[in-house]
Amino acid sequence: MHIPDFLFGYSGMGVPIGIIFWIIALVFIVLAIKWARENLDESKIPILAVIAAGIFALQAFNLPTGFGVSGHLVGGALAAIVLGSPFAAVFVLAIVLVIQALVFGDGGVLALGANIINMGVIAGFVGFYSFSALKNRIGVPISQQLPGGLPA
Repeated sequence: MHIPDFLFGYSGMGVPIGIIFWIIALVFIVLAIKWARENLDESKIPILAVIAAGIFALQAFNLPTGFGVSGHLVGGALAAIVLGSPFAAVFVLAIVLVIQALVFGDGGVLALGANIINMGVIAGFVGFYSFSALKNRIGVPISQQLPGGLPA
C-alpha cells in the first residue's frame, strides 16, 4: 500500500521522519543502480520494462483499507524473483513509485522514501530470500508437481 504524505505531514516529527526514510531509501537506490549497471544487459531490459509496466498497472487497482490508505498488489517479490536479485525490486519499484508520486500524486513526495522501503526493499528482499529458501528446500517448482505441469 502507498503510505500517503498526510501520515507524515500532520505531526511535528513528520518531515524529519520522512527525511530519514528518504536517506535509507537512497542508500538502497544507489545499490540498485549499481546492480543495474553490472547485471542489466540487452536480454533483461525488455523483461524489466514489462515487469515495471505490469506493476504500474496492477497498482492502479486500489482496495480501500480505512484511515485514508489503500491496499493493492505490490510486485516487489515478482520483480526480484524474475530478475534474480532483490535490488531489481528496488530499482523497478523506485521508478514506478516516482512516476506515481510525481504524475498521479499517489503516495506523495515526502512519503516516497518510506514507500520505496515498504514496497521495494522489504517486499523485494523478503520475497526473494523466501523464494530462494523454499526453492532449495522443495527442490522443484510447485508447477511441475501439479497435474498438467511442465515435465521435469
